[in-house]
Amino acid sequence: MTAALDIQRRCKAALAALAARFNATPDKLGIGVGIHSGQVEIGEFSTVRSDFTAIGGTVNMAARLESQAAAGEILVSSESAALAPGLVTKSTRSLALKGIEHPVLAHVLIAGG
Repeated sequence: MTAALDIQRRCKAALAALAARFNATPDKLGIGVGIHSGQVEIGEFSTVRSDFTAIGGTVNMAARLESQAAAGEILVSSESAALAPGLVTKSTRSLALKGIEHPVLAHVLIAGG
């Protein structure tokens, strides 16, 4: 979760500069991050190209959370939130995610937390 906070912090100035350059609303630009914890399979899964990647349900859940994260938002699964008892969240949301059978409770991480 520290990495997600660092991503948000490092991108803030660059995104503000882009917003100013293109006369855009700064809150419309940003990086959304999704975090989920669990086991993954890693390796080269392509016979055509040499692609080293991670696959599995954990990767899918993180990607689905990221797809629902607004600009500047970090969505954390309940499983990941449980691993970080000091995590400060501003709210939770129940999300219907593509390919996930049941609604997922996502914690919205506070950037300053």
